This record gives sequence, C-alpha cells and structure tokens, in this order.
Amino acid sequence: MLGFIIAFLVLLIICMILYHTDLGRVLFLGQKLAMTVASGRVANCLYLVLSSGLDSNIGLTLARELVNNPHMQALIDKCHENIRHGESFDKALLLSGIFSQMYASWIVIGSRTGEMESIVSQREINTDTASYLTALRAALRQINGIIYTSAAENMIAMDSSILQLYKDGRIDKHTAISEAVNPEIMSKRLNLL
Repeated sequence: MLGFIIAFLVLLIICMILYHTDLGRVLFLGQKLAMTVASGRVANCLYLVLSSGLDSNIGLTLARELVNNPHMQALIDKCHENIRHGESFDKALLLSGIFSQMYASWIVIGSRTGEMESIVSQREINTDTASYLTALRAALRQINGIIYTSAAENMIAMDSSILQLYKDGRIDKHTAISEAVNPEIMSKRLNLL
C-alpha cells in the first residue's frame, strides 16, 4: 500500500512538472475536453463580437489572445491564414477545424441566413454542457472506485477475522466456511492450515 502511495505521488509530481513546461502543456491541453472548452471560448468571443456589431476577424483575434491552448491558437492562426487567402469567414472556420464539422456547417448556414450569432451562442451552451457532463462522469467514476475499494477491503478484513477466529479455536471449520464472503477460498485457506 505504501509503495502504491509513493508511486502515485511520484506520478503526480511528474505530471505537475510536465504541465508547467511548454511540451507538457501541449500534451495535456491537446485532449478532447480541453479542445472542447477552447472551442467554446472561441464561440463565446465570436458571439460577443458579433452581438456588438464588430467584425468577426476581431473576434478571432480576441479569441486567440484569450484561449490558453496552443492547439486552438494554431487553429485560429490557420483560420486567419485562410481568410488572408480569400476565403469567406464561415468557409475559413470550416477549413481550420476550430469547430466540429457539424457546428462549422451550422455557422456556414447561419452566416448565409443572418443567424450566425444564435448559432455561435448555441455552441457555447453545448460546450458548457459537455464540460459539466465530463466532470460529473469523472466524479462518479471516482466515487464508484472508492465504494468498490472500501467494500473489497471490508470483505478481506472480514474473511481475515473469520480465519483468525478459526485459528484461535473460537469457531469450527464449518462455521468459518459458511460465514465467509467466498466459501471456496476460505475452504482452501483452512485446508492449508
């Protein structure tokens, strides 16, 4: 148990050190959740800029400054490059990969129908929901792990106590086997004594 705790602490320290380096940050922030959150921040910037009546390129520039994710910043740079090469804003978003194919298609439709603000705000809502759901799933997995571990530890402790009672002569072999969590294993353990 002590070895497990030490290994966990060493792994945690390595992860923390890696996270504070450029390479480590790129490795950690490239994950799906981080990219989902980053695209939600881009959508939020675009929504604020478009609802203020400003140019969408300003929104991309602001988003690049606000998003602390090198992967997303590279995608925003790619979008700016597409715009410089003559692509329309919605087509540049589609080609850059900032949003998923589905949302990029919605933005194309929204820009043609004049509803791009509502499309971008919907992306922000969906991103927030995805972030919360992912966090809840992780918390539930940890809770389940704690419950299973504590139950297993209690069962092992109970069988050890039954075995000790048998060794002390307080209970007979039949009682030890019938009261054990796993009678087969208890029978084998008793036969080894």
